Amino acid sequence: MKDETANLSIDFLVGFTIFILAFIWVATMLPGLLIGISGYAIDYDAVAYRSGVILVEDPGMPANPPWENIAAAQKDDIQRMGLALTKESPNILSPVKINRFFSPDFAYPDDYQEKVIFGDHPYQFNVSIMTFDNTINQSVGDIRPKAYGYIRRFVKVKQMSNVTIDVTHSRNYKSTEIAANHTFSINLSMPYLYTAEKHKEYQIDALREPIVINFTELSRHLTTTTPFPSGNTRIRLWRVTLFLFDPMTKTFTPYPTYQNVSVDGGPILVNVPYDETSYPGDFRPYVDNSISLTYPTGFSYIPLVSDQSQLFLNFSFSLEDASTGLLIRDNFINNSYNSQNNFTYGYDPALVTQPRLEPGVVDVAVW
Repeated sequence: MKDETANLSIDFLVGFTIFILAFIWVATMLPGLLIGISGYAIDYDAVAYRSGVILVEDPGMPANPPWENIAAAQKDDIQRMGLALTKESPNILSPVKINRFFSPDFAYPDDYQEKVIFGDHPYQFNVSIMTFDNTINQSVGDIRPKAYGYIRRFVKVKQMSNVTIDVTHSRNYKSTEIAANHTFSINLSMPYLYTAEKHKEYQIDALREPIVINFTELSRHLTTTTPFPSGNTRIRLWRVTLFLFDPMTKTFTPYPTYQNVSVDGGPILVNVPYDETSYPGDFRPYVDNSISLTYPTGFSYIPLVSDQSQLFLNFSFSLEDASTGLLIRDNFINNSYNSQNNFTYGYDPALVTQPRLEPGVVDVAVW
């Protein structure tokens, strides 16, 4: 009679044991073989969309002080570089933020990856902004490949206020006083600018946004009998002074304001004196026709200046004999300093070009 007892042979046990050990070894090695292999494809369109939302709907972080005013040395404190004017005005962009976004303070790709694109994946990308009037046309990033994720957002960019003072204004700026020295004063009343019932996109934000002041056709303000500039009388920009007025003490505190002054369309002058004292390298240029002065980021850099401040920006001129340098008494623009005749930088469209919105596009490509 045959024995039906189930016995396992030694060969089978040895083989099965080897198989199990090999299986365990393969199972432990398999995850290492798959490192770097993603189980899903990256949705670059989604990344581009997210970045587009950050740029056009978010004013950025921090908000106070605003990220665009943080110095390059402290740029690590910037969390997001949003371009929206405010969080209540999505798709309306600030030109101050745009200028800072494309400034040399930020390096591609690291700074933008960290503050706009986000994510650990080493994305490549291109961000461009253009207004339809082409006053803004900026881009940063790599050249786009054939395939990439993409989003286009239609936006409006706030165009800043500015003032041009010339003889075509409705107000007469001709001085009736025969004098050798003349001062034209521009009043920037922060309470007036910030309490006016204006939406943010149409508000003159003199603390944070560029202030541009132009004088044109200055020679036409002279009343010399000899045609200008072939005559003897020349106009010299003597000094430019910014005063902070304290209504409680009725005192004026001066601040330097000599950078970003251009005369007759020439190179920007950085040493126009701001008081009576002469500094090394100071010079007082002759003016044939025009002066342009710009505060690129407004007056927020001045200590103690707030939305309750009164500022007076004074342009002082002297009239001189071109051949001898001697002062000449003549009519010129109004002597308006510290009087009721100063020019008010405000919301009168006949005097000041008002803020407006210019349509444009923001393109974000990611790959």
